[in-house]
Amino acid sequence: MGERLRGSRRAAYQAVERERMSAVFVHDRGERRAPAPCPFSVAARTSPMILRRIVFFLALVLGVVASQVPEFAQQYRQRLGGAVDELNRIIRAFDADAARLQMNRDTGLERLLGNPDDFVRQRGEQIRADAARAARLEAQLQSYESAGPFWRLATFARSYEPEIARRAAQNFEPAVPVTSEGLVMTALGFLVGWLGGRAVIAPIQRRRRTRTLRA
Repeated sequence: MGERLRGSRRAAYQAVERERMSAVFVHDRGERRAPAPCPFSVAARTSPMILRRIVFFLALVLGVVASQVPEFAQQYRQRLGGAVDELNRIIRAFDADAARLQMNRDTGLERLLGNPDDFVRQRGEQIRADAARAARLEAQLQSYESAGPFWRLATFARSYEPEIARRAAQNFEPAVPVTSEGLVMTALGFLVGWLGGRAVIAPIQRRRRTRTLRA
């Protein structure tokens, strides 16, 4: 029994050696055969099925991420409306104070900005900055409301307020995409991920096909 086992081991070893030594020149044809790939190499492990699964997973992740873009824009618009309301409240309070002293907003700002006291002058600068920011954000909010479903995303990308966007991102709550914007963005993200993944694995597949043809 021991002699038979040793003989089978020797035969298996010789078969492996013959396969590994197949990279020698074939003298009668003048060709050189490529060595057989090691079964434990990276190329042998990256089968087409695994590569397709990686591409599908990448496309799925990008589709999920893209589906949340409209929801993030919606939550940003809600915070934008809240910021406009708060700024308008501050401006209305200043206008009321100025009206009690028989002044309008411009006259009240001139009084504050011309005051030698730094504290009073800084208050005037803050009110002026708040009024300008309120007008800018309100114009942005109106452009959102008048834009169509997909133009709202373009408006957001073009003129978002960094501070409001940062706060919206900190408190963002994902949601299932049920609008046309969400469904289209999901499909678009999946398509981009699929095409990008295919572009990434294309060189690997070409090398595998070239190695197969040479073998």
